Amino acid sequence: LAHHTIEAGDYERGLGYAKEAAREAERVYAYDEAIGAYTRALECAETLGRIEEQVDIEEAMGTTELVSGELIASIEHYERALALTDDPARKVNLQCQAASAYVTTGDPKGLDYVREALEVLDPRSDPVTTVIARSTEARFHHLSGRHRKAREILLSAIALVEPPSDDAPISTIHASTLSTCYGYLAGAHQHLGLFNDANEWAWKAVKFGKARTFPLAEAMGYEFLAENAISIGTWEKGIEYAITEREIANRVSSRERIAWTHLAIGLCAGLLGDLERADREYTEGLALAEALGESRLASILVSYRAIFQAEGGQLDEAMETAREGFQRAEASNLVYLRSEARRSLAVIHFKRGELSESVSYTHLRAHETNDLISFAVLC
Repeated sequence: LAHHTIEAGDYERGLGYAKEAAREAERVYAYDEAIGAYTRALECAETLGRIEEQVDIEEAMGTTELVSGELIASIEHYERALALTDDPARKVNLQCQAASAYVTTGDPKGLDYVREALEVLDPRSDPVTTVIARSTEARFHHLSGRHRKAREILLSAIALVEPPSDDAPISTIHASTLSTCYGYLAGAHQHLGLFNDANEWAWKAVKFGKARTFPLAEAMGYEFLAENAISIGTWEKGIEYAITEREIANRVSSRERIAWTHLAIGLCAGLLGDLERADREYTEGLALAEALGESRLASILVSYRAIFQAEGGQLDEAMETAREGFQRAEASNLVYLRSEARRSLAVIHFKRGELSESVSYTHLRAHETNDLISFAVLC
């Protein structure tokens, strides 16, 4: 209907049909079709000179791209929406959503948006948007190695949006915000070494997703369960959790969630001695991460791939890969990525018998994380 009415020059009805088509596509996770329909709707809004409609559609496209893992495209849509509106309240909302995309790539512009938004947001009148801003702020603390601060912010924020009962009706954006908080809390506890607490929050995300028919919450929960299994040492279970996440992510066409499964499966496979599978997971994951603009994941995949190349005796190749990982991590300016890149180089120097270089990289790693992370004993 959208196609025929637009081709007939009836842009008013074409706009309505195209938006409805997009919403129906989103409902069954057909994100590519949704973007196609939104694109037709946007063309109609532009032809009709409807600026507010254009803002609405650009925002909707940004959210659709974000959910499906297309981070760069998501940011572009949010930025176009911001450029089209002068409404202060609308700008705050868009800044918060854009920040949630920027934080995934580690771009500090997202933190600037969050700080601007928090200056004007009222948690009583707009709790969901406030929590989006606070959870994004917490995630930036997490990425900078300030996990206790991240946990503090998330625990205070989540109290604003937890529903009064398990069956209380909530909006999609409310459900998304709540599940994001569960996942971020799992991550904060994981990096503090509190794996039982991390698993509690991860299982909460899984159960919430099942109860609310919100599969992305389930996927996020299984992702953190898989990552926790790596550190706990239950590597077979880690692969099982990551495969479950991959199945869910495939069902809802979330390429971002699919991409992160390569990290957990690759690590668990390598630790179990299946170096061929580990290398395959890292290679495929890197290609997908780069296609999505997921620079954090790409950086860490390269660093971890180098370690398992060294485990397989490919010391020259491992050194080359580790140096690439180091360059990627330095460009990110994120503490965890930089420390893991140094650990990768330290391990490879150690295996090559270059002990002074190994200790040097380990000391750098400990210094840059305020001794929270140190592998000096290993060296």
